[in-house]
Amino acid sequence: MKFNPITQDLYTDDGAFLKKLNCKFDVSWEHMEPIDKSARNCANCKHSVYNTENYSDSDLIDLFHQSPQACLRLDLNQANVRILNITSNE
Repeated sequence: MKFNPITQDLYTDDGAFLKKLNCKFDVSWEHMEPIDKSARNCANCKHSVYNTENYSDSDLIDLFHQSPQACLRLDLNQANVRILNITSNE
């Protein structure tokens, strides 16, 4: 997946837009109630938050088809995340 840290837009590796990551709550992962090993529940917004560390593009597409309001935990140091060049989207 590709991520633009300025716009907070998340894309597939092929450049298809997935989601804008915007959360008005600043809740750390550790303070959320675990659902399973890759998801937690945010008590503030009542949405499930999914750790994307082991997600592929197709996993994210499937997730958003099932749960369009799903929130994501994304670490810029994850092996599966490529930071976009801010000036060219590459």
